[in-house]
Amino acid sequence: NTEMKIVQVTGPYSLGEGPHWDINEQLLYFVDINGQKIMCYNPATGKTTEAHI
Repeated sequence: NTEMKIVQVTGPYSLGEGPHWDINEQLLYFVDINGQKIMCYNPATGKTTEAHI
């Protein structure tokens, strides 16, 4: 039995899109189109890093 819980972990961002879960690294990558940023969320630490693109 798997239970899912949806929570906001970052943001807010102007236009967040393209979530990608890296199963090997256990990291969530996504972009903020309007902010011209790529983000990486680490659920183990609760931290989000970002880079301007």
